[in-house]
Amino acid sequence: MPPSAFDFFPANVFITAPNAYPDTDPASIGASNQQNIPGSQYIDLARVHYRNNIFYIGIDAPGGPMTAFKEEISFYSIDEAKTYRLVTASGRIIAAKKDIGCGCGSRLKNWSPIGTFSSSNRRL
Repeated sequence: MPPSAFDFFPANVFITAPNAYPDTDPASIGASNQQNIPGSQYIDLARVHYRNNIFYIGIDAPGGPMTAFKEEISFYSIDEAKTYRLVTASGRIIAAKKDIGCGCGSRLKNWSPIGTFSSSNRRL
């Protein structure tokens, strides 16, 4: 059973156009840019976050980290190679896999789509 939440960086992400599912089998989609599917997009340095049935893709834009994609997920699975395959409410198929690189220099290392929390020594 897939975990209820995940977050990893750096990630390689492949995302199809809406309504690609059910015409395309999610298991046939990999997290690479080698696929020729019209309307699809490959992101090679992203942060992916899944929580409360919402999937986010964060990118490091010129103005700083931002949410590039956010949508409810209707299905997802993880294979033995740790490739996450998701189907969104609009029928997009997403494949995401942690990159072996370090993501050095990216502002996405400390970014979260749900905001940040500050710590305090003050007792309540």
